[in-house]
Amino acid sequence: MVPSSGRVNELLARVDFPELRIGANPQPGLTGLPSWFWIEGYDGKPLVVRRAAPGITVDIEVRAGPLTWDFGDGTVVVAGYGRPYPEPSDVAHTYERRGTHTVTVRYAFTARYRVNGAAWAELDAVGRVASRTYPVREVRSLLTG
Repeated sequence: MVPSSGRVNELLARVDFPELRIGANPQPGLTGLPSWFWIEGYDGKPLVVRRAAPGITVDIEVRAGPLTWDFGDGTVVVAGYGRPYPEPSDVAHTYERRGTHTVTVRYAFTARYRVNGAAWAELDAVGRVASRTYPVREVRSLLTG
């Protein structure tokens, strides 16, 4: 007995998707200096859910796809998860203007399933968005003599 796509989507709806949060350093950001960003709450490893009943086992595997970072000043890049401070993050951005920016990450969890160990079949992606405000202050040098 193969479960209907509706039953598989019902199982997918029960997957406990992690809520991604955006970490940043420094706090607040400073114009002209790189700000580092990273994801908290998920390490990128696949989530696997297995449901079994007499004569049938359904595996669902879910993983996050590429992350699209929007730094709130018109700069949008596709990048990874970054690394938390104090490590240098590979997700960095230098702001040119002060202000409060909304940093947003858009991503989708791709999902697939299999029944009784057979070939994997794809399911619809589950889109998510995480955002935070990030204040940036202006730094000015002052020469004294």
